[in-house]
Amino acid sequence: MRTALATLLLCGLAACATRAEVEQIVLSSNAAMVGPWIERPGNAQDESWPEAVDRIERLIAEHPDQAVLVNHLRVRQAMLLTVNLQGALATEVWNRVDPAELRGNARDRALYAVRSELVWTYRALPPVEIWNVEDREFAERAIGKLRSQKGPDEVRDYFRIVAAQIAIKRANSMPQATEEDLDRIGTILSEEAKAFIANAPDAAVRWADGTQKEKNDTLAGARAISSMRGRVWFDEVVRLYEREAHQVGRPLDLAWTVVVRVRKDGAPVPDAVVTIHSKRHAAHRTKTDESGAATITSRVPGKFRVRAASGPDTFEKTLEIGHGVTVNVDLESP
Repeated sequence: MRTALATLLLCGLAACATRAEVEQIVLSSNAAMVGPWIERPGNAQDESWPEAVDRIERLIAEHPDQAVLVNHLRVRQAMLLTVNLQGALATEVWNRVDPAELRGNARDRALYAVRSELVWTYRALPPVEIWNVEDREFAERAIGKLRSQKGPDEVRDYFRIVAAQIAIKRANSMPQATEEDLDRIGTILSEEAKAFIANAPDAAVRWADGTQKEKNDTLAGARAISSMRGRVWFDEVVRLYEREAHQVGRPLDLAWTVVVRVRKDGAPVPDAVVTIHSKRHAAHRTKTDESGAATITSRVPGKFRVRAASGPDTFEKTLEIGHGVTVNVDLESP
């Protein structure tokens, strides 16, 4: 995955090997690392990866007694081989990593813990039409392990995205001969998508729930692209779930709608500013029409505070909104 280990080698590992050597390895291998997308298995991800692997090997050979440095470099080398579909070589390199020497870096320990699942995902994940019982069982275990694995936010985001794609491919590998088969797949995709959204970090949820302008403003103000990676990945995976469900003719019912009617002394209040917000979600704001009604739609459920304001008057209410529902809210003056 692109830059998932980039800062690791610059933070605490360059005390013995020169900082310049480590920086060169980071820069040369960054171009060969990829994001967590496995929808094109069997295609080499980047032609620069063999050179990056060789450079890491040369640095290891120059510093064989620096066990911590060597093992962290091995993890980076193994990841390069893993994401570039070199399953046998990746497994060999992973087997040369001493987990005892990965102390002090949770990211590398987390990657090492799911090495077999990552190698299988990138290299052995079969086309959807030829899955057998063993494939489905391994996929089930891999999904569970990736989702439960502890680690820094960035690597947990990566694991969640990979697990989601395995789940989608597993669903699509099921029989699709009858309407009942398609209903079952649609249900699985819907449940998986809802669980994926429910377990996502707050920052990712706010990003996906925001307007395009808000997304553009957030990107423009970001100090580092790494701070945005998980949010963009989350949004793309939700769209992937929606696309896959549409392809089997069972569109996901993720969106919710709130119809807010604002009244004062029994009369509708037009042009009242209606806001729905929470700590986890982006704020949605609109105005009521001549009938005193305003409609807001999103696809991220949760507990919200609904507020309407008209001049000095304010009306508020808390409500819980789930997937695929329409909630009617009456905000009445006391």
